[in-house]
Amino acid sequence: MLSKTAIFLILIFQIYLYVFNKYPTYYDTTFLWLIIILNIISLVSFSLKKDKNLNLKNNKVKFSVLFLIGFLIVSFQPFIDLGLGFLQSNNRYLFIRSGIILKTLICASIALNSYLFGSILFNAKNFYFVTEQNKNKINIKPIKIINFFCFLFFLSQINTSFLDANTYGSGRDVSYLLGYTMLLYETSFMALILINIINNGKKSSFINYLKQYGYNFVFFLVYICIIILSGDRGPIIYMSLALLFGYLYLNGVKISATKLTSVLIIGAVLISILGMIRREGVTLDAAINSKVENIYYPDSFLPATKELGGSVLTISTAVNKVPSSYDYFYGLFLFQNFSVIVPGLNNFINSKVGIDANYFSSSVFLTYLSLGPNAKWGVGTSAVADVYLDFGIVGIILIFFLFGYYTKKLEVYVLGYKHNNLLLVALYMLFFSFSIYIARSNIFVPLTKFTYVLLFYFIAIILNGNVIKKWIN
Repeated sequence: MLSKTAIFLILIFQIYLYVFNKYPTYYDTTFLWLIIILNIISLVSFSLKKDKNLNLKNNKVKFSVLFLIGFLIVSFQPFIDLGLGFLQSNNRYLFIRSGIILKTLICASIALNSYLFGSILFNAKNFYFVTEQNKNKINIKPIKIINFFCFLFFLSQINTSFLDANTYGSGRDVSYLLGYTMLLYETSFMALILINIINNGKKSSFINYLKQYGYNFVFFLVYICIIILSGDRGPIIYMSLALLFGYLYLNGVKISATKLTSVLIIGAVLISILGMIRREGVTLDAAINSKVENIYYPDSFLPATKELGGSVLTISTAVNKVPSSYDYFYGLFLFQNFSVIVPGLNNFINSKVGIDANYFSSSVFLTYLSLGPNAKWGVGTSAVADVYLDFGIVGIILIFFLFGYYTKKLEVYVLGYKHNNLLLVALYMLFFSFSIYIARSNIFVPLTKFTYVLLFYFIAIILNGNVIKKWIN
């Protein structure tokens, strides 16, 4: 009860500061640390609320933990660096101008505490259901074959420009078809993981778990290597987490905080290297073996993750321009995010309605605001900026609260009670996969692949007909 009260009071206080402009319009280190300390109190209060379910208790590798790690790095690391003296308040590459630093910090803090309050408010005792067991196993060979052909389709569309990490985000020649082949390969592999989860109830070692995927795991490794060469980072994160989720779910493994920290540090270093290649235009070898001066983010108390923290620029840009120069978009970007769920709907509506290309997504719009119409690389977006552009602080409060409540409910359903329901497991797998990535994208990004994963799943079921079975066997 005390944890809920503490988080609620801190949230109300921060909303009061924001709504009534009770914050300095200039940079003030003391005020910055006040907000940061309040957030720390909220996080400590949140961590003190222990899960009563044995499957969730002391389990560090779950959506809520991974999401918070990614969110804290993306939304708060630069502010901590600023308070510690690693950054200057006149750093326009991160904060735009010193006059909006504290407003940006409060905005991100309200998002954090809204999520924490929504998550901690959910009470697992409020619902009851009967766990369903899958009695009819699905032949896994059809989906393996589908995934193989999707992989070949992807390979057929690769060009030299795609393999050059220096051109990532600079308008390089990446065909529309190539993007769809990536989508088809990734979602077919996720469907393969899903079927493996639904079919199996036996525990196994990690090596034996990987062997269950056969040659498809080899294709997966090749795909990841190609993505590394391209300079993209998102697929590496969410595809690796999807594969990890299958193992953790089947075996009920609880990874310690020490092991989790080690894995995250290694991952953060890799992501930072790829980000350096994309932004600075250096080669992969140069990024690994030499220091590249980063004028955007010169130093940090956590150097391995400072490239991720650079995404605070997106929040600063949104707060700086909206609503002073642009009105709120009242759901335009939310619609863009959701329309991707239905294959082809997004492009169809954009072309028919005549939506300006700068408004196709929040990342495109923020890049336009930050770098102009001839940008050589993209600034991306963030979960906070994406919601703020649409609905302002009211949207941040409501959407992050609901996001915290329902993702916690989903987590308890799937991990806490091992509910073997196809839709629930698929949905949680996707949210788990995108848990770290969400902070640098939008909170609905897992849903963009949901339809495709289910589509491949049901195609695999259809292909389990007697004729196909005989042909495969």
